[in-house]
Amino acid sequence: MTHSPHTPLPLSTRLAEVRAAAPDVFAELPLPLQPSLASPCWRRNETSRLRCLPAFFVAGALQSGTADLWRRLKAHSLIPSRHDALSHWWTNHPRSRAGNFETYTSRFSGDATLAALDAAPDSLLGDASPASFTFMFAESLRLHYRYLDAFDACYRECKANPPQRGAPSACANRKKGSDGGSTRLVWRWLGLREASQQEEADARRVKEGDELEQTVRRHGEAPAHHSRA
Repeated sequence: MTHSPHTPLPLSTRLAEVRAAAPDVFAELPLPLQPSLASPCWRRNETSRLRCLPAFFVAGALQSGTADLWRRLKAHSLIPSRHDALSHWWTNHPRSRAGNFETYTSRFSGDATLAALDAAPDSLLGDASPASFTFMFAESLRLHYRYLDAFDACYRECKANPPQRGAPSACANRKKGSDGGSTRLVWRWLGLREASQQEEADARRVKEGDELEQTVRRHGEAPAHHSRA
C-alpha cells in the first residue's frame, strides 16, 4: 500500500530512520527512556544513576539575546534552572578534544536537577548555549553570512545608541570582547566576508572587461560609447 505524503509515518518507522542517520549517537543513548519523565532520561540498569538530555534546544547566537531568552524561559515553573543550560558544550568541546557524550549528559544529571525532576516529573530540561549557532559548521557560507548581516547591524546599533548602563565591552570595542575572544573571531569573519565580496566585485569587473574585449574583436570596432573622439 502506498503511503500518503500527508499521513505521518508510524513512530517506529521514524525512529528507525533517525537511528540509521545517527548511529554513533544512538549507540550511547539506551532505550527505552523513563516513561514517567517528560525530559529524556534513562538508566543503564536498575542501580545506575539517572542520565538525562535536554527536552528542547535553543540554537543560540552571540549578541542575539539567547541568555535573556533562557532567563525568561526558566521563570516557568516546569523548567528547572539549576542545570548547565549555557554550557557551550557542542562548540567548545567537540569529540576530537576532551568532550564526550557522557560529559554532556552529566550537565543535565546533577543532584539538584534530578531532585527537581523527582519533585516535578513534567519538568523540561533545556540547552540554550549562546554560541551554538555562531560557531556551527556549515558547508555553505550563506548561512553564516545571514548571521553576520544581523550581527554587524547589532553591534553598529549598540555603539551608536549604548544602553543607559553603558555599552558592554563586546559592543564598544571591536578588539576587546567580553566573551573571551569569540567576539574578535566574529569580527574576523566580517572582515573576511568584506574581502570576499570585494574579490567577487573585482572578478565581475574583469569578466565584464573580457566580454567587452570579445565584443570589440567580434565586431572589429569598439561600441559607440567606448569609441575615441
